[in-house]
Amino acid sequence: MIGKYLLDYKEFTHYMDGHITRIDNDVSMRLTKAEYVSNDKAKRKKLKNRISTSLSGFEERIRKLESSFVEEMSAFKRK
Repeated sequence: MIGKYLLDYKEFTHYMDGHITRIDNDVSMRLTKAEYVSNDKAKRKKLKNRISTSLSGFEERIRKLESSFVEEMSAFKRK
């Protein structure tokens, strides 16, 4: 009888070791709050820089189009 319980215990511990190993692997792959916050800040900063460069590019294009429009209007008025 004791032998059967020892075998059951051995099988159970082997079974649980597999589950514990899987859980440990899952936990190690997750982000901590500090890692998430630092990644989020870096992504926000990168996105903010990209938006500001795009916005400045659009503003420059608008200025060029506006100056071209003014030149064309003055040429039209002269004619």
